[in-house]
Amino acid sequence: MNDSQLMHAMSIDDTYRVEQVLARGEGGITELVTIDGAGPFVRKKMRQELARRNVWSALTECSSPRLPRVEATYELPEHFVVVYDFVPGQSLSKRIEQSGPLTPKDATSLGIELCEAAGELHKHGIIHRDISPNNIVIAADGAHLIDLGIARMCVEGASKDTTSLGTWGYASPEQYGFAQTDARSDVYSIGRILGFALTGIRPDDEAYEHALEDALKGTSAKLEHAIRRACSFEPSARFQSATEMAEELTGLPCPESGERCPNTGEQTASANMQAQSQKPKATSVESKWQVASRLLFRIVLACAILAGLLTIGGIAISSFQAAREKAAAPHPRHKAASPAVPRPRPRQIRRAMRAT
Repeated sequence: MNDSQLMHAMSIDDTYRVEQVLARGEGGITELVTIDGAGPFVRKKMRQELARRNVWSALTECSSPRLPRVEATYELPEHFVVVYDFVPGQSLSKRIEQSGPLTPKDATSLGIELCEAAGELHKHGIIHRDISPNNIVIAADGAHLIDLGIARMCVEGASKDTTSLGTWGYASPEQYGFAQTDARSDVYSIGRILGFALTGIRPDDEAYEHALEDALKGTSAKLEHAIRRACSFEPSARFQSATEMAEELTGLPCPESGERCPNTGEQTASANMQAQSQKPKATSVESKWQVASRLLFRIVLACAILAGLLTIGGIAISSFQAAREKAAAPHPRHKAASPAVPRPRPRQIRRAMRAT
């Protein structure tokens, strides 16, 4: 970037007026800004080495109204800057905190809207990797998916990707280094979001599974099957795309009214019986996977802590042994005394002289 480009970028940056700091961390700062009376917008400044420019470039090609619309990008000496539209509303976490869990009907609609947003990202090769309650805004027109801070482009053939873990409890197992993340990783997170929306309890809480079973009582067996399948430990057992998951959620019967969610027809008796027959199997199998995934996460965390303690202990022992050896070694100024040589006696001297 030459001097004229830098000066132009800095002049653009100075034009924005900061209304509020939304977040600040080691990776950068996120602000609510306006410009010449227009806005508000979200301005995200990321450290140069952490910025994924290809993600933001691909986002400009996305057309879903449930995703941020990029207004501008520019480079500063130490930061890559993205300006995108601000969505007025309430985060899902705040909504649940204030009003309690969603009804099955509202949770199903939420899932369909999130699948729409994620599906558009996946169509352009973007994996969000941090679909969590704090990154979902509930606006007047429904759910919006925001904050692509750790999103990445899907890389074909990679065995694993970076160590950006996402939000604990919502991040897929492969985000902990077991495999590469792909569209099915976001599907997993959406399934966890639905569980949280129905229970108001984080998926990594010990009370989550029991609360989810209670929340699903009296609902469609298909809704439970959709959540369990989306949250399968193995990616191959999940919905293979957000679009496939949306198709499963679309048309689920809503217990409150007996009606079906948008874009559906009547549910046949045979389909209902088939769903009921699948319910016990889905519950038992997928519950075991949930338990296994939580157990695996805890084992990985415990191993990491143990490795750190062993490393610290090894360093301490080595330092202690080195100090003892140093203390035991003779000081260079104090040389070891030479063995005493007996002085000859006078009688021995006289005998020696006579002998000669």
